[in-house]
Amino acid sequence: MIVSPLILYAFVNYLNSRDAKQTNLKEGLSIVGFLILSRVVDSVSQRHWFFDSRRSGLKIRLALMVAVYKKQLKLSSSARRRHSTCEIVNYIVVDTYCMGEFPWCFHISWTSAVQLVLSVGVLFGVVGVGALPGLVPLFICGLINVPFAKILQHYMAQFMISQDERLRSTSEILNSMKIIKLQSWEDKFKNLVENLRAKEFIWLSKTQIIKAYGTICIYIRTGLCNDGSKRENSHSSHSSSGVSLTSGYNLGKVMEGGKVTQAGNYVNLLTSGTAFEQLVSAHKEAITELEQNNETKLIQKSLKAASTFWLVQAIEIPKLSSVTLIGVYSLISFGGTTFAFLRTSIGAHLRLKASTAFFLSFTTSIFNAPMLFFDSTPLGRILTRASSDLTILDFDIPFSITFVAFVPIEILMIIGIMVYVTWQVLIVAVPGMVASKYVQGYYQASARELIRINGTTKAPVMNFAAETSLGLVTLPEEPPAIVEDNWPPFSWPSKGRIDLQALE
Repeated sequence: MIVSPLILYAFVNYLNSRDAKQTNLKEGLSIVGFLILSRVVDSVSQRHWFFDSRRSGLKIRLALMVAVYKKQLKLSSSARRRHSTCEIVNYIVVDTYCMGEFPWCFHISWTSAVQLVLSVGVLFGVVGVGALPGLVPLFICGLINVPFAKILQHYMAQFMISQDERLRSTSEILNSMKIIKLQSWEDKFKNLVENLRAKEFIWLSKTQIIKAYGTICIYIRTGLCNDGSKRENSHSSHSSSGVSLTSGYNLGKVMEGGKVTQAGNYVNLLTSGTAFEQLVSAHKEAITELEQNNETKLIQKSLKAASTFWLVQAIEIPKLSSVTLIGVYSLISFGGTTFAFLRTSIGAHLRLKASTAFFLSFTTSIFNAPMLFFDSTPLGRILTRASSDLTILDFDIPFSITFVAFVPIEILMIIGIMVYVTWQVLIVAVPGMVASKYVQGYYQASARELIRINGTTKAPVMNFAAETSLGLVTLPEEPPAIVEDNWPPFSWPSKGRIDLQALE
């Protein structure tokens, strides 16, 4: 991160000396070679650092999972009443995952501090005392982030407390589902769970909103998180949406509540007021909001690219005053900051809306399911949906969607500006984009299978932990490996062969 700017600075000095006809071709080639070598070493070292930090986090996560499982076997009766089965599953699935992210965050913290100190040192070495005015806004914005971080920490702590309360009630309800079904108390307990989720949703919404306000501050980040642990499950069309289409005859049927309510082609199914028409309308509404969010991201990245383009063009204008240069650049930057705030705010609204829709559909499906569903479905699988999958939907998936929409726009804008200034960049950019597309397709196919294998192998572990917690009272104590009263007589030799005969 520090060597490359220094090499670029040396390359700029080389070009300036070239204009003065005081250049050496070998010197220029050596500078370019060192620049390429530094970028290759930086890329490879970052990949290894990312892999090693994730592997260390995975080891911590596995160790904590084993420790939590062994701890639940030794809980007393009073402690078992304070920690429900769903809470224990949440500890194993969600909290251990968060602790597994610690090595990555820890190394990000100290490396960012080191990079900041080195960058300031390089800046003072090149610019001198003139770098101080640029450091003052950076220092002020860093101080502004401190109260935001404290508020965010408080909101996250309250969110986790509310989540544990909801999961405790969910676990007790699932364990007593037979009695609830017998007494027809589904609506009452469903409202109870939804009220607990509403309290949790308040802290979740505050967390997302404070993150949106935090985007107007300047912050330093050396990399983006892509944890690669998003759960991906395959669902058939009729099980997820209630719609089954027969492509051979271009006909379809709509099932609602386990019964066929409509049949016909696509146009006939779109009758106003029907279930299929409501489903399609909801899909179009969600797509429209997502497109609006992507449009906001495009505007924000366009303004950021416009600021860079303005600096490039302003250098070539001989009579441009400093006031005009700084004023136009500040105006464009302010517009980019405004649209960044709007992008984050709209994204937070969509995330909260998607989380609410998923939870309502989940609770409705659970409380309306027949008793046969609970007899055939392990409790751990249901608790995983209510804990880890919902947490991933609240935090990880929105970040992934933002990352997917954010990075391609930024790359295209950067390439566009570079092509405008130096069209020869296309000679390298086009093959690079083709190679990236090929590698991306290979990675997606492999990652999709690995994630599916991770989900299918982790589900039995969660089921085993949940069933163990539920049946812990009836499990017999494991006999000791050594029984003190059954030692052999001391007259026996310490070595030799023992033959047991006439055993009955």
